[in-house]
Amino acid sequence: ADTAFSKKENADYSVIGCFGKHKEELHLLRVFRGRWEFNELLTMLKTAYFYLQDNYKPAELVIIEKKASGISLAQELIRLTNFNIKEVTPKTDKFSRVVNVIDDLHKLRLPSDKTNPLNSWTESFLYELQMFRGDMQHEHDDQVDMLVYALEYYKNNKTNWQQVLNML
Repeated sequence: ADTAFSKKENADYSVIGCFGKHKEELHLLRVFRGRWEFNELLTMLKTAYFYLQDNYKPAELVIIEKKASGISLAQELIRLTNFNIKEVTPKTDKFSRVVNVIDDLHKLRLPSDKTNPLNSWTESFLYELQMFRGDMQHEHDDQVDMLVYALEYYKNNKTNWQQVLNML
């Protein structure tokens, strides 16, 4: 999850990605993206968690950026749930983080059924990735951040993720 503070129209988005690993592929199964106040953000993260549990397998890990409302979100989830929470703090600038995982991008898979309303996020996701620029002169990069955290985890951890049996 990459979180923001506000639901104002000019605020950054909060983004929650649901990922699964199948063989050597990393599948982005669903994206929840919006401008939410804290309680809405908490509800959306739980919704994403239970979406995975109900449709695939229970989430092995919830990765939350330790910035903005992510700090409070992680604290509240630790207090209220038994979710396995991993807080991540960026150690480098955003562009460097993207460069660090770019070689693993070819392992990413998106849902192929564009007619399924649950996959309506794919166009916006791809557009944001295409618009990302090293000079940081792009409008949004919240989905890029969320993807980078997943790819970093995929690249740097030999954890045996739950396999995804059915793709959207």
